[in-house]
Amino acid sequence: MIILKRGKEKEAQRKVDELMKIVRWMDDYRVFRVADPKHIEASIQRLCPSYLLAKWKRVKKDITAMNEALIESPLRKLIAVATIMRLVAMTSIMGFIVLFMVVAFFRVSLKFSYPAFVALVLLCLVIVPNSYLYLDRYVRIRIREYYRNLESRFAPRIEKVKDFAQDVIFYMNDVIREYGLNPDKNKFRLRHCDYEGVVLVKKQRFSRLFTVKPLIK
Repeated sequence: MIILKRGKEKEAQRKVDELMKIVRWMDDYRVFRVADPKHIEASIQRLCPSYLLAKWKRVKKDITAMNEALIESPLRKLIAVATIMRLVAMTSIMGFIVLFMVVAFFRVSLKFSYPAFVALVLLCLVIVPNSYLYLDRYVRIRIREYYRNLESRFAPRIEKVKDFAQDVIFYMNDVIREYGLNPDKNKFRLRHCDYEGVVLVKKQRFSRLFTVKPLIK
């Protein structure tokens, strides 16, 4: 009997772990951090009761619309350019460092004139890195503006996603309560701390994530 009980508890714990993952996915969607809906749907079909599955089918339409908005984002090309610029900047700095080490340790003579050497230093260590930093700052500002616009535009859909995450939390707490699992061993991180059924444990200073645990009454 004890072995059977422990087996059921382990199975319940695995279920709770996956339910927490579903909650995190939904919470990420509220800030347009998207996951593959196929993975979400597979987990919901395997773990959740029929009423949550029916609600998911309605919420899925909202998530699909949010995904399409991201795919159609005018910032995609700008982000691609910034990514390439970052690689160029890193290559430029590393290339200069390697060149310096070759000259310093192997005493290789480079037939550069003084103006050419100064130009190389400025290009590798000043112009290219600072161009990337400027572009990166510009892209980040544009991204923030675009996401604020998306959050305003999709506010009703985001609310539905939040509501679904809330229902999953309630169901997860029911499983924890039913099998007597320890809430302190089921902490997880979310981007928002405005759900019922969880209690704040810690707020991460730099990542701005909230560590929460189930509130079992």
